[in-house]
Parts: sequence; C-alpha cells; structure tokens
Amino acid sequence: MPAIKVGINGVGRIGKMVLLQMLADPEKYEVLAVNSTSLMAEEVEDYLCYDSSHKYSRQNLKEKVTVVGPDDVIINGRPLKIFRSRKAEEIPWRSVGVEYLLECTGAFLTTEKAEKHDVDYVIMSAPPSKCPVTPTFIYGVNHDKYAGQKVVSASSCTTNCMAPALRIINDAFGVKSAFFTTIHATTGSQNCVDVINKKNRTHRSIINNMIPHSTGASKSVNAVLPQLEGKIYGTSVRVPTINCSLLDLNVTFEQEDVKLEQIEDLFRKSRYFGHVYGVNDKQLTSVDFLTTVTPSILDMKASMNMGLNTVKMMLWYDNEWSYSAQCLRVMSSMFEVNLAKKTQVFKLAPELGLRALDFDNKKVLARFDFNVPMDDGKVTDDFRIKSAIPSIQYMLGQGARRVVLVCHFGRPKGADKKLSVEFMCPMISDLLGKKVQFLEDGVSQKTLDRLAAEEGSGEGAGAVYLLENIRFHPEETKYDPLNDFSKMYQQLGDVIVADCFGCVHRKHTSIVHLNSGDDYQKQFGYGFLIEEECDALGKLLDNRGRKVLGIMGGAKIADKQPMIECLSKMDNTKIFVGGGLTRGWNDKFPNTPSNVVLARDAYGAKDLSKESPPQYMKLEGTDGGGFDIGPSGLRDLMAAIDEADVIFWNGCLGVIEDPRYRVGSSMIVDYLTSQTGKQVIIGGGETASLFAGTSNEHIYLSTGGGALLEHIQSVVTQSPTVPGLALFAEFNERERKMSSERSPARKHVWAGGVSN
Repeated sequence: MPAIKVGINGVGRIGKMVLLQMLADPEKYEVLAVNSTSLMAEEVEDYLCYDSSHKYSRQNLKEKVTVVGPDDVIINGRPLKIFRSRKAEEIPWRSVGVEYLLECTGAFLTTEKAEKHDVDYVIMSAPPSKCPVTPTFIYGVNHDKYAGQKVVSASSCTTNCMAPALRIINDAFGVKSAFFTTIHATTGSQNCVDVINKKNRTHRSIINNMIPHSTGASKSVNAVLPQLEGKIYGTSVRVPTINCSLLDLNVTFEQEDVKLEQIEDLFRKSRYFGHVYGVNDKQLTSVDFLTTVTPSILDMKASMNMGLNTVKMMLWYDNEWSYSAQCLRVMSSMFEVNLAKKTQVFKLAPELGLRALDFDNKKVLARFDFNVPMDDGKVTDDFRIKSAIPSIQYMLGQGARRVVLVCHFGRPKGADKKLSVEFMCPMISDLLGKKVQFLEDGVSQKTLDRLAAEEGSGEGAGAVYLLENIRFHPEETKYDPLNDFSKMYQQLGDVIVADCFGCVHRKHTSIVHLNSGDDYQKQFGYGFLIEEECDALGKLLDNRGRKVLGIMGGAKIADKQPMIECLSKMDNTKIFVGGGLTRGWNDKFPNTPSNVVLARDAYGAKDLSKESPPQYMKLEGTDGGGFDIGPSGLRDLMAAIDEADVIFWNGCLGVIEDPRYRVGSSMIVDYLTSQTGKQVIIGGGETASLFAGTSNEHIYLSTGGGALLEHIQSVVTQSPTVPGLALFAEFNERERKMSSERSPARKHVWAGGVSN
C-alpha cells in the first residue's frame, strides 16, 4: 500500500507526538510539511530528540537532522518543509504533495475553517466546535462509518479512552447510566504560577494544586455513540503530573449480575486488544503508562464491583501519546477507504459488458465515436472507426436482427449537410466486410417506418445501418429522458450499447440513454472499446507501487492544468512538462508540485515562417517556450522513462505540423516503442497520430480526448463525474437492490440517476 502523504498544522504537544510516531513508520507515512510560526529549522533536531515525558523519542530519529535552508530540513533521509503562516488559505500544502492534514493547532475547529486548508482531507486533533456538522470518528468505536468526508474530528484524549470502553460494554450488557471523573494531567493551557483575569480555577498554579475543571467528553461520546445520549455525565480534575491520565468510570448496566471479570474478558477477546484496549493486573502508577499506544487500559487492581449491577472501571491513558496514535489510526482508516474508492471508480460492472448481453434476434442501437479528423475533404485518420469494428462484428455474430450505428460529426447547430455522416458508409462497409445502409432522416418516425418495412420484407435481417449525424437534433445535447426525442430514440433498439469512449464525458441523450417511464426491460451495456479504455486507464490509475510517468505537452496550459494537478497527487508519480505548456508557466502555475519537472531547453524562433530558422534556447525560469523540445529536456525525459513502469503521454512536445519542430516528439515515439517491458498509454488526439502505422502490444492508443482527461480526474478526485461511465461503474448494494426490485427479469439493468 502506498504511503500516506501527510502535513501537520501546529507542532505543539500533539503535533510533535504524531510527527515522532510517523517518523518511526516511514513505509506507512510520508511527512512532507509542518506549519509552525515558532519552530526554526536549526531547532528541529533538539525539539524532536528531547522530551520531558517521552524519553525514547530520540530513537525515532534514525539519522541526524540536516538543515538545508531556513524552511527546509531532511529527517531520516526525507525532506520536510516548514511553512510559517497563521492563515490556512495561505499555506501551500499541495505544492509539496500533502493530501492528509493533521490539524493540531486547536484554532480551526469548524468545517468552514478547516476547509480553508488546501488539502484533500483534514483531521482535527480536538472535538469540533459544531457537532455533528463536523463528523467525529474514534478508532475502534465508529471509524468504520467513515464515508469519504473531507473534514473530520478525532475527538479528545478523554473521549478516546472512554468511548471504546462504553462501546464494548454497551454492546454486551447495555449501559443504563455512567458517571465519570477524569483525573487529568496538566496541559499547555495551564499556568505554572497563579495569574489574574481568568474565568475559572485554571488561573491557579498547576504545580501544587488539584484543580476541578470542566470537560466536553460527555458531549463528544454522544457524537460517536448516540444511543447513549442522556446517560453519560462527568467532570474533570487537573492534577500536577506532566502526562498520563486516569478515568474513573462508574457504570450501571441494564443486564443483571455484570461483573468486572466479564468486562476484562471482553477487553482481552476484542479484535482491538493491544491497540485500543489493554488490561493491567500489576501495581503500576501513572508514570508506568508513559508512551503507551493503547488509549483504554483497564486497571484490574484499581477497578471494583460495586453491587446493584454497577462496576467501577479505572482506565489509564497517555493523553498525549496514545491519543496521537488514535489520530493516526483514524487517518489510516480514512486513507484505506479513500484508496479503495479510487480503484472502484473505473471498475466496470461485468454484467453490463458486451459478452453478458443477449443479442439473439434483437434490434441493436449502438452509439460510437466516429468523429474522425478531416483535411481538405479527406479523412486523415480512421482510427476511431477501426476501433469500433470488433464490437459491431460481435453483435452481428451473436445473431442481432439489425444494428443501427449512431455517431456525431463536428458540432452542427441543427441539420447541416456539410456535416452529414453519409460519407462514412463506404468506409465502415469496407472495414466490416458488409454493406452499411444510410438512414438519412435521423431520429424520426420516417426512419422507424422504414426500418419496420424493411424488416417486414426480410430486407432488414442482419442489416447494418448508419444513422444521420445525431447532433442534427438539438435535443441530443439537451438530455431529457422524458421528451419525445428521447422516447423515439430508444424505439430504434431493444438493446442499447454505448462504445463511444471519446465522448462519454458528455451528458447527451445517445450517451446516457436512460429508460423513460416505467419501461425497465431494455438491455443496456458497454462495448469492447470502453472496456479496453478503462482497463488501460486502470493500469495507470491503480499503480500499486509501480512508478508512473506522465508526459504532458501541447499548447494550452488551461486544458492541461487540472490533469497535471490530478496526476501530481498520485503515488509514485512524476510529471514531465514540455511543448508550449512551458511558455509563461510560472505565471499560470505558480505553485508547481514537487514531482513536476519542466523541460529545460527548446528550439524556437520568432514565428513559424521559413524566414525564421530554429534557434536553441534555454528556458530560464520557464519565462519562454520554443516550438520543439531541446536536447537537455530530451535527456531528462528519456531518463524519466527509464525509471518508470507506466508511461502516460498526452500532448505533443512541439509543433508537429512543421517537420522542423517534429523531431523531439518523433524521438520520444521511437524511444517508447523500444520500451517493451513497460506499459505505455497514449492519450489520443495529435499524440496518437504520431504512432500511426505502428503496432506494439505494450502501447495503448486511446480514442479519448476530453473524456480520457475527465475520467482520470474523476478517479483521482474520487468523484465519478463522467456521465457515460457512471452508468457502467461497479454497482453498490443500494443500486443493485433498486435495480433488482424494478426489473426482476433483468437484475443488472441500472435505471438510476447520472452524475452531473
């Protein structure tokens, strides 16, 4: 499993504890940055090595801390950035790759405040100010309820001691009521000597006083165990010890004859024993529980049976170290859930695949992407049409009564004969080895009547038709499952197939094609092309420890910036940027992620005219950009290719229309062609045209443009926003149940909504 990329806001007691624990487990955690206005780089080593409570903290530093700058150090061989800002929105967490932030300042305890941090997820190390607006999760109690929320709270140290104990005994015996006093060690909010202007007794010296103090633990317990609301009451006493606290918890049970020994047995048999639960049967004191990672340790020597179904439970907890361990467990469980979601987004439901559909004697309506490039009236690349042939052949081979092919061409505003798709009929016929007839009237009653007449006369048996440009109909791009166009469109087939990966990101009628009304008996599915595209992208996105290289070129940074940001968040990923994207890079992308590398040089000129010969230039500060990548950039890129296991290339590295500036891109084509031991994915468009005429098993040429980019973004951001693919995404139990209830005859038909 990849390491969690972590940042820490505030390195006080809890911030320091979580940092030390993560340093001890470098395979699981990669701490990339901390934010502290007071910690200087040269002070980091001493601050981490020496601690009044935790004597073994220096063992977590396996190497000497190296100071490389006023805000940069290297700890255990890894760089750590120190930010210095009190404003969350000013801290550039993403610039160093932070995804999960441990918010340890106590200053951002609402969702609204915490969301200002520029990260994917925030874990508060304190109870939230507004609960349940900000959800609370305690490991071992309700962490399994996490469902992808961005901002959560790990509650308090006392609640992390009490809630697990209450959870396990309530499940077993039923809690009637509980009263507690937490005998709590001093905290940083207290004073060494008496001070003035304080509203409660904590203005008195902690050195020689026991101080009654309020606690929010009752409210916090209700947030994670709502079934106990109104049953838990308690208070706190601060005592003059530096660390480790003791919870005096008196519980009356619903069930009779509950004994302390039964509770001990529950603790010992729990799957969380040794992590969340512990048992002490020795004559120990508070100092003996320093630097323990178990937040709820039942002291059998101090606890007792009190009769009347009541038990006094004395529970030890290190309010610094064990609580920090719990925060990390919550973060790790969040990471596992979110990582699983990433791999689920691009998994297609196999029961909607072409092989699972019944085509025998069925009328098929199949949407493809035949939007081929043209130059001077001639098709320059028929790759998209060729990619559809296997699906068409399969449907015919399975006994389809007829197949109506649907596609768009260009972006017409209503019927426009200049953009008619009739010219494709002979092309498809040649590739298919079967005549393709043209339906010039598009989606209309006239077309339905013609198909019915030809079928009745026997002429339509096993026939293949091409429907006129679907975008001649304005309703196509204004999806409404209940309008007349949508209903008529679906009358063209009993089985509706989508195999148009290049445009599945559009919420158009022929792409989404949901059933209307109460008719849930039609079959829906995806074709071989979509299956192959998602399989190839799955290898890119579900890298599982493999090194990924993204090569991003082209001219428009606005088109590629979201993709660069997404890929930069992936584990074990490096991104090389070339082509026109380097021009003015710093202005358009000021916070460059640490795993993004820019081409260092280029060949350029004033313009692309013959009178302006190519000249070599260094890209100093990426202020300028040439028309082709330079030799140093090529060497850097080839070295990155050598290191990678998976390569994804989207966007040419030069102006390939001009032979003078096609050289760099062509050299990378040759280099990738020779890399037979790697998985190479080419992201469609002009980049794919560079590979025209080549055939390599390790290179996958995608037909997708915008769909491919949006699909990758949807996976990395865990938001399945590609409408066409959302239809075919792996079902969850709710959707399966809904589908089964609606269509007993065909349980895998999904007739739910679509992600916008």
